[in-house]
Amino acid sequence: MNLSKITTYYLRDLCIDFGEFFILDIVLQDIKNALIITVKRDIENPFFRVFYKGRYTGFESLERMLKVLIECKHIGHFRAYIIKQKYNKYKNKQMKLKEKK
Repeated sequence: MNLSKITTYYLRDLCIDFGEFFILDIVLQDIKNALIITVKRDIENPFFRVFYKGRYTGFESLERMLKVLIECKHIGHFRAYIIKQKYNKYKNKQMKLKEKK
């Protein structure tokens, strides 16, 4: 997997199993920190993780996660819309791959 230097910098202290999780988005918070949003690759049982400053929080629904991130002012409504679109696109792609099998 090829990652840019910037992405590698923000992932440096995290332990993410890329076989099990997919990076949905990286939202810069300041120069040293970013919000890393991941989703479990198993689309039948979605599970979301948000990494920030070396810690993570898990969410069972996309709507709940986005609501909390907006309330904490980590993201805005437009960014939440973009993340939701990315997830729907990823989910549709995974469903098509399952249908082919």
